[in-house]
Amino acid sequence: ATTDRTILLMSYLRIFAQRYRQFCDVNGKADAEWPDGTSLVSRLGKVMATLGQRVRAQLPGGAEIVGEAVGLDGYGALRVRAADGTEHVVAAGDVVHLRPDEGS
Repeated sequence: ATTDRTILLMSYLRIFAQRYRQFCDVNGKADAEWPDGTSLVSRLGKVMATLGQRVRAQLPGGAEIVGEAVGLDGYGALRVRAADGTEHVVAAGDVVHLRPDEGS
């Protein structure tokens, strides 16, 4: 069967407009609760394959952080917990998923 692209696009835009309206209703705060009890951060966290994975964040300037991606902060930046328990917030950089045996 062939999907009508116009119907697909209209559905996408309707849902996008609804979510954007919910985001604006909480003054653009990513961690603020929406009427359904969720937030933008919690919705993103549920669909991110990166969370719970061992990652290497290569930061601007050449620094890097290796650890577990544990969540998002209130602005949507990635939180990475290093082996020593220190939590870092990564707002800019390249995130590489590491194989389970790498660095262990």
